[in-house]
Amino acid sequence: MPTCLPGTETARVTFSRAVRAFGSGLLVIVLAVALSGCGGDDDSGSDGSGGSGGTTTTTRSASSPLDGYAQGLCTTVATWQGTIKSTSAKLSNSQADFASASQAITQANSILIDSLKGLGAPPAPATTQAKDVIDELSANLEDGAAAVNTELTGNFTTQSQINQASARARASLTEMKGDISTAVTKLKALPNEEGWKQAFQGVPACQAVTSG
Repeated sequence: MPTCLPGTETARVTFSRAVRAFGSGLLVIVLAVALSGCGGDDDSGSDGSGGSGGTTTTTRSASSPLDGYAQGLCTTVATWQGTIKSTSAKLSNSQADFASASQAITQANSILIDSLKGLGAPPAPATTQAKDVIDELSANLEDGAAAVNTELTGNFTTQSQINQASARARASLTEMKGDISTAVTKLKALPNEEGWKQAFQGVPACQAVTSG
């Protein structure tokens, strides 16, 4: 497209007519109007948003399948951690508290394991190594939950028995937390191209899980 410059014949005619018709006082206004149209129709360097100069617009990509997987994993773990934290401390309070806390912990363990299984295998580009980490975590949590259930099941008639069972159950729960932490560490240590580290950093639900 043609570019309008102050030195062209069109510009000189415009300025000359303006001076003759209105006097030199309006020369600046005419100049401004003339220049405002110069190059205005030339969009060859536009970035598509009305600007010029070849500026590139960067659009944030949508969440990847791995982000969704990390979201589900971390939400499940965070919910379990919250339940364990609020109920395990009550195990030693009394027989009634032990019974209610045991029920809540058993249910939380079951939900954790079922939810983890429900996530299935990690999405591409996850490798078999990532799948192995998740499978190992599932197996360890199942073993831990079984150990907890064993400790919480029984007819405890004295506070001493309750205290002992509570201590053993808490130890198994601590091992389960360690299994989760180990799994997250292993996933974050996989090659960057798999995206685990970025997913854990970018998903808000994972902040509490990965910092624990």
